[in-house]
Amino acid sequence: MNTEEKAKPKIAIAITSYGPIDKDIYHNHLSVLLSWKENYDLVVYHIADVQQFESLNRMTTLAIDDGCTHIMFLEHDNLYKKDMLKQLVDDDKDVVTGYYPFRNWPYLPIPMIKNKDNGLLYRLDFAMGDPNVPNLMEMDVGCFGCCLIKTHVLKDLISKNLTFRSEFSKKTNCTLTADVVLFRDLTANGYKLFVDGHVRVGHLTQRLVVDPDNYELFREMFRLVYPKAVDVDEQLSDEDIKKKTSFLLGGCDD
Repeated sequence: MNTEEKAKPKIAIAITSYGPIDKDIYHNHLSVLLSWKENYDLVVYHIADVQQFESLNRMTTLAIDDGCTHIMFLEHDNLYKKDMLKQLVDDDKDVVTGYYPFRNWPYLPIPMIKNKDNGLLYRLDFAMGDPNVPNLMEMDVGCFGCCLIKTHVLKDLISKNLTFRSEFSKKTNCTLTADVVLFRDLTANGYKLFVDGHVRVGHLTQRLVVDPDNYELFREMFRLVYPKAVDVDEQLSDEDIKKKTSFLLGGCDD
């Protein structure tokens, strides 16, 4: 192995899946992984058909044991671009995610910010298709469909007995997923979380891949197909949006 290869960051690619993998997603993942191999020493893990927290814990342990510097968490229903990993690595943050929507209409942005006064979570102040979304924005909750974490951060949490786990929230009467609980643990331990608005990721939804670049097209399509459907940007109040998004992720302040 030459000196240049030794200098490559060793990055774990940890892919979780919860069902069949779409053929277009599969081919996309193969393509981007091959392109990332040119600049990074990649180790790929994929654990399926177990609980989310179990697969994340097992892949994290493998990455630490293999001496990886970062873990790139991906999921089976997202589409990625070849320059994505370099952008996230170059951001040089302990925790940074890509920018993409929930899988269902009205495709709201996933990253959320906690209001310091009332403790509630709100979505970012940008529409999904906004071309002016900045490069780096602080957040409190994101998602693991595209999340790069430096390994030393996860080692620190593990040393404090904080591993991936799901938790039931009495406040929202629902189960918080392992990624949401982890983001809460990270912020509680002083880590800042960022979303890169220039890393635009696709999300498979009913055989449609929606991303920030084609969001406006899908919104207009739904207006034509469902003329009586609520247009979230024009008819939902901030309070309505808060209720919808807080139900999905709102137990993080428990």
